[in-house]
Amino acid sequence: MFQCRRLLGYLLVICTLCAVSGLVYALGVPPIGKKTAPKSGGGKPRKPIVRPSRVVSHSDPEPLLPATLGATSRNEKDGSELVEIRAGWFNMGSPKGIGGDDAHPQHKVYLNRYRIGKREVTVAQFRKYCESSGFSYDWNGSKPSWGYVEDYPMVNVTWDAALAYCQWAGGDLPTEAEWEKAAKGTDGRGYPWTGGWDADKCVNGSNSGGHPASVGSKSGDRSPYGVLDMAGNVWEWCKDGYDSTYYSRSPKRNPPGNNNGDIRVLRGGSWNYNNPDFFRCALRGRFEPAYRGYDNGFRPVFH
Repeated sequence: MFQCRRLLGYLLVICTLCAVSGLVYALGVPPIGKKTAPKSGGGKPRKPIVRPSRVVSHSDPEPLLPATLGATSRNEKDGSELVEIRAGWFNMGSPKGIGGDDAHPQHKVYLNRYRIGKREVTVAQFRKYCESSGFSYDWNGSKPSWGYVEDYPMVNVTWDAALAYCQWAGGDLPTEAEWEKAAKGTDGRGYPWTGGWDADKCVNGSNSGGHPASVGSKSGDRSPYGVLDMAGNVWEWCKDGYDSTYYSRSPKRNPPGNNNGDIRVLRGGSWNYNNPDFFRCALRGRFEPAYRGYDNGFRPVFH
């Protein structure tokens, strides 16, 4: 009898311990005396779920997207045909060992989407602007030797006059970054076309006959986006003030350019030059904003 009572006592103790252990487990209290892993719903600890995501880092830019022909539209105010340049990165400036010091260092720049004139602003467009806005322009004074031909690029305009036209049309002058990306795309080419210098592809001193040509008349002078005359015909005003060291500290996204008003940037080469270096997309020309030359014009940009 005594042994039966002892056996029943043992069974009662065991049942009590089992009940307590189950309660402790249910409450999530770790058993005493055992090393435990952080609670993860019971069982073995689970690795955290990582969902793949694409993170844009300023220090590690996205890959360069291939430049393709941009969609075209027309600005009703001045009749300019516009080419869309999609958002993305491109290499701005010249590779090491090529070009002047002011085109270095070559660096990646991100630009938002924008639209740029497919062709340079023509004499006919600028004449319409003067008539519509009341802008005073002396068409008889300092007239170029070839006269003002309606489908030639408008020349002999100051930086301020070019900016005023673009703002009247609802746009702006392009920044250096906007101009350069539209000219060369994202594959690092030196000229708007693939390969090296080819004088037959653009209007330059070897084939111009001493004057500019009708805008867009050289089909070889076409950028990857489909923008025309980005090398040759006439130099083009950009919005930026010139700063020879700007590339070493310029922002990586949508650089506004230096606002130095004493010297403004010109891009693209012109009809009266032969040196291939002057026609590279990354070359940075400059002049006083009051300069009026027979070899400088402009085109608008729209955001």
